[in-house]
Amino acid sequence: MAKETLTFALEGDITLASFASALGEFNALLGNLSKEVGNNSPVEWVVEELFAGSATATFHGIYDDVKIVETIVEAYEEVGEALSSGRDIPFSEAVRKNCRNITGVLNGKVTAIRFETPERDFIISGKSQIGEKAAPMKYSLGTVKGTIQTLSMRNNQ
Repeated sequence: MAKETLTFALEGDITLASFASALGEFNALLGNLSKEVGNNSPVEWVVEELFAGSATATFHGIYDDVKIVETIVEAYEEVGEALSSGRDIPFSEAVRKNCRNITGVLNGKVTAIRFETPERDFIISGKSQIGEKAAPMKYSLGTVKGTIQTLSMRNNQ
């Protein structure tokens, strides 16, 4: 299966202004990744899905050479991994600037950004810092509900 799609999502209370700003930087990020790893190929990113009730959009890359699209999607994964783990972004200053601007929408109301591909998913909840590494965020994969009992609370039979 070809890796030709990617998803960009904002989580929290999203305003139109923050979504528009983040999508503009997201578009610039894809353009810069196309220049760097896609031989400056004019890949067209078409909206595949917009999810109602959330700021989530999935895009499908269209270009004659599917390998170019896959290379850009893999670079997108590298960016997502670097942002979510607090590591340096392994691309140009232009890409790093796009990332700083995208993560700049994290303001307490916008609580997280999600970079997703068919194979991987990254959650970013901290702003990208210029020249310094952010501490990686820790996440819970679920919750547990129940009651903790002591021996004195149990019925003796």
